[in-house]
Amino acid sequence: EMEGETAAGMQAAWEKASQFKPSVLFLNRFEAIGGEDAAEGEAGDGTYQLVDILRKSGTEHCVIVASVARQDDVPAELQCRFTHTLAVEPPDEGERKAMLQCSGLLEHESVARDLGRVLRESRGMSASEMRCLIAELAALAEDGDVRGDAVVDQGFEFMRSCAASDLGMPRIPDVKWEDVGGLEDVKEAILDTVELPLKHRELFTQGLRLRSGVLLYGPPGTGKTLLA
Repeated sequence: EMEGETAAGMQAAWEKASQFKPSVLFLNRFEAIGGEDAAEGEAGDGTYQLVDILRKSGTEHCVIVASVARQDDVPAELQCRFTHTLAVEPPDEGERKAMLQCSGLLEHESVARDLGRVLRESRGMSASEMRCLIAELAALAEDGDVRGDAVVDQGFEFMRSCAASDLGMPRIPDVKWEDVGGLEDVKEAILDTVELPLKHRELFTQGLRLRSGVLLYGPPGTGKTLLA
């Protein structure tokens, strides 16, 4: 069903673009358009419908440009319909330095002094990620409360936080054990689960069952999330 909806949407976009020919139809994240099978590099029903649409592009004066994260994610049946395949690589060190210079960011001493570090730690970033980093560093450099190495430190910490969020990685809160008030019996049970196998392995060779985890339950507001 989703493949059919995707193909229908593609057809509608194609027909609209054809009304303004000569035109260019840009398809972002193209690997997701052909449905689940296409996203895994295989051909599904939606893929063949897209092939029919791409076949028309050679005769209707409408050029289709598509972007993907990995070429292997696009089925061969779709790849062969494109006349050109271009690899867009992340900016190299010279290009990243040029972006920093053009932004005027190097006029700030806190960034200019750590230019080598910025270039090293930004290796592999895409152009859009570099623009995001530059904007964050500029905002921090303009902030009178952030000075010295803290500007670059906080800039890259912001980028790591964004990357973790994009990947769906959990964030580790800055909460210490002593910040949790009460719940002493629960704390003790958690500590026993973690520490007993490390400090007293002999107990588990004598038949004591090893806990595989701890389930926290209770009404909202009782401290479960804080403990976790």
